[in-house]
Amino acid sequence: MPVAEAELQRFLTQRTPRPLTPGIRADRLPLLPLAAVLAALIASCALTVVIALQTFPAGILEDLRLEFSETAVATGEVTGIAATEFDVVDPNDVTRILRVHRVDFAFSDASGEPQSGSSFARSEAPTPGRPISIQYLLEDPSIARVQGTSRSPTPRRGALVLLLPLPAIALLIVVIVRRHRTWQLLTYGVNTRARVVDVVDSPSLFGQKRICVALSFRDGRSTVIEVPSKRADARAILERAAVGEMVPVLRDLVKPSRMLLIDRMRQDPVAQVDRFDGVDEFGEPVDSKVRNDFAKTR
Repeated sequence: MPVAEAELQRFLTQRTPRPLTPGIRADRLPLLPLAAVLAALIASCALTVVIALQTFPAGILEDLRLEFSETAVATGEVTGIAATEFDVVDPNDVTRILRVHRVDFAFSDASGEPQSGSSFARSEAPTPGRPISIQYLLEDPSIARVQGTSRSPTPRRGALVLLLPLPAIALLIVVIVRRHRTWQLLTYGVNTRARVVDVVDSPSLFGQKRICVALSFRDGRSTVIEVPSKRADARAILERAAVGEMVPVLRDLVKPSRMLLIDRMRQDPVAQVDRFDGVDEFGEPVDSKVRNDFAKTR
């Protein structure tokens, strides 16, 4: 709901740091977008777990160690073959599906100690009882595999499932950063004035309509900010542009490009704020305490 006139005026005329009232917080820092992104993140993580149980290569780290660490090769024997529930596409014939088999084997390491283990064949499985070559880690012979097989029943590309939550994580970071910037402007931003020069409708990301508001400041600077077209005061924004009315804006002293159109664009003229005791570098009236308080947050 729009912020009440009296509440907005009291908020704008307070010294910094301004305490956020429930109305201002609900209007400018709504919890719904944050809750929606968190729900999407939880759902993507749950989906990742479900898919990972079927596709994630559980022995990928052991395979990498066998490829990049010091290994040795010994002659061993296949002690058993068992079909698994996993299937893979034949790399030589994409129309053919191969069953993944677990290959159990036994061998003796360089010190003569008997070792045993298992690996997974995603192609033709070796014949039991026949001698085979076993690759094993010198520092840990228990990590071994039949040459040409893998310690994982699924291909390594199955690890890509871990990237599934990344879009939701990135979106969560964007929402949190925007909320923090909005909170900082609400709490420490310079209360200044800008004239609405022009307002145009413009399609934005994913086809959502937004309103581009061109603002001009008394120091000659101008900028364009975007606001959602579904805002309750969208019509009032258009009407204010027609008369070139002044509107209150909270502006970042350190990064002037960051600003927040705080007014609810009411139909009646904007009431004058309390008098200030100085001006900022933009030529706008400002309480001298604002600059000191804002500088402490940087």
